[in-house]
Amino acid sequence: MPEPVPLLTHLLKNISLLSLSLLTLPLTSTLVAICLLLNFLYPLQPPPTLPSKRKHTVLISSLAMGKGLSLARAFHKAGHTVIGVDFSSTHFAGCTVPSAGRFSRALEKYFTVATPHDVASRKAYEDDMLRLIKAEGVDLWICVSGVASTVEDALLKHKIEKETRCKVFQPSPETVETLHEKHRFINCVAAAGLKVPTTVLVESRHEVFEALEKYQGAEFIIKCVEPDGASRADMTLLPQPTKAATKRFVDSLDISPKKRWVVQQFVRGKEYCTHAVVVKGKVKAFVACESCEMLMAYAALPAAGRLHRAMLSFTQHMAQILEDGNVTGQLSFDFMVEEGEREVTLFPIECNPRTHTAVILLSQHPRMLADAYLSLLGEKVNGELAADTIYQLSPEDTTTGHYYYWVGYELVVNFLYPLLQAFLLKLSLLDALKEALGFAAKVLCWKDAMFETWDPLPWWWLYHVYYPGIFLTSLVTGRRWRRVTVSTTTVYESC
Repeated sequence: MPEPVPLLTHLLKNISLLSLSLLTLPLTSTLVAICLLLNFLYPLQPPPTLPSKRKHTVLISSLAMGKGLSLARAFHKAGHTVIGVDFSSTHFAGCTVPSAGRFSRALEKYFTVATPHDVASRKAYEDDMLRLIKAEGVDLWICVSGVASTVEDALLKHKIEKETRCKVFQPSPETVETLHEKHRFINCVAAAGLKVPTTVLVESRHEVFEALEKYQGAEFIIKCVEPDGASRADMTLLPQPTKAATKRFVDSLDISPKKRWVVQQFVRGKEYCTHAVVVKGKVKAFVACESCEMLMAYAALPAAGRLHRAMLSFTQHMAQILEDGNVTGQLSFDFMVEEGEREVTLFPIECNPRTHTAVILLSQHPRMLADAYLSLLGEKVNGELAADTIYQLSPEDTTTGHYYYWVGYELVVNFLYPLLQAFLLKLSLLDALKEALGFAAKVLCWKDAMFETWDPLPWWWLYHVYYPGIFLTSLVTGRRWRRVTVSTTTVYESC
């Protein structure tokens, strides 16, 4: 497991990132000022005008995340009224800095609601959401949930749909729990007759050793069932080369009935992820791409390719099984893939029953994406998506110009850090230059997922207010973090 972050590292990385934000402030502010001036003189993205009967009020949560902002912009560009909502504080040290999405031009209105973390705050969250939906006459709520609030939103769905006209784009609580927990998801897939990796739920270290003994000859990784940033990126293979090393690693894990883990067969191959919009058992929009561990780079697979088609077929199969073929929600499956000359073998390893960041790839055609979600209301809104059509990206949409990245992450991780390593003689100059050229290629050829010329303020706010607020909070409170996922604004605290 990762070691605790030392005090010196804690201080240096927070101070250096705050300094970097200040150093780049003049350049980014100039760029944003130019965009704002151009928008004032020549509006760059006027929304289309829809007839009142076809214009809907859509509530989108988690504007702090790139995926929430992307959906808000898509519905705005499709001509609908968009209301944004965020938690009143982040999940890191109770920091209350406003999210970047708060300042998007895509929003008609913006609200904050209680952050659910205990019984009282969960009740306050439910009351806030119900009051907001009633007051604003919301037609559709798209839950862009984080890991911690997916079940909360599913539980709230029944109450909202009972007391208001609003439809909630979320599966049932039972479906969410089945898909969210790895071992239950694997059992569900296996029951459907599909191939799965060996997966064992464990509640003690002894059970880990039992699983390794039972399945000798196979390699495994171990992941925490409950949300746990410390184990997410840990790909330590079990068993280790020696019994002593295996015991040492397993003994370092906090395993108990209150903190369960899964021992899952390690499949060698590439990992892929998907995002599907599912309405009453039918897939309405779908995209697949190669996985990125830090969720920071996205390039869609061609829809005509066999990998894409195989993952779409799996998703359609699952959509027909869940809730007796009547499931509605956003289903995001992760696969390990063994690709032979003639066939593709999929090993589903987990499901996120919520919005995946890969949805930014589908936002290239906002009207079609909006129609996919709004088909839950039983009507064609923009007429862009036929009743039995699945919105998928065209070959032109999967070229380099439609790849997405986050410039802040790339600047630090793939440009400045390699140069620092080369300066400290820990990396060759040639390797550092290769990383720098890769960064330059993304800046020139890829698209920043946050930046829009017609809506530049969220991008500026993210790097010069939101994250500096997080880093200052870390310094003031002494709460240490190991890493940050810029796309989802998730901060993983140190042990």
